[in-house]
Amino acid sequence: YARYAYDYLSPSEIEAHMDDNRSHGICSHGLTEDTCPCGCFELPGPDDHVDFSTDGYYPEDDSELIRKEWAEKEERWRQEEIADASRTCMKAIVLNTKSACIRSVLKILRLWR
Repeated sequence: YARYAYDYLSPSEIEAHMDDNRSHGICSHGLTEDTCPCGCFELPGPDDHVDFSTDGYYPEDDSELIRKEWAEKEERWRQEEIADASRTCMKAIVLNTKSACIRSVLKILRLWR
């Protein structure tokens, strides 16, 4: 690759050549900003340092946050259990009502005979 692209240039000469290309809008792939699918022009150059750390985002002591999130989860689980219990209870009520209704209809039919 060095022979093909840079004709045995030293690393500093290669970097100077790449800087020259960048200044003319050509990426390291030899493509322009409009044609490079790799996104070479989306990030700053190699001299610009971009800090991707999350140290500033997360607090040092997050035990309070964890405790609060856990309490919210427990409350949500409790509400789901209550909802499931009421659904089960409603199913039992519907089944009992249905069977009582069927028995009443059958009694009425027996009386008509």
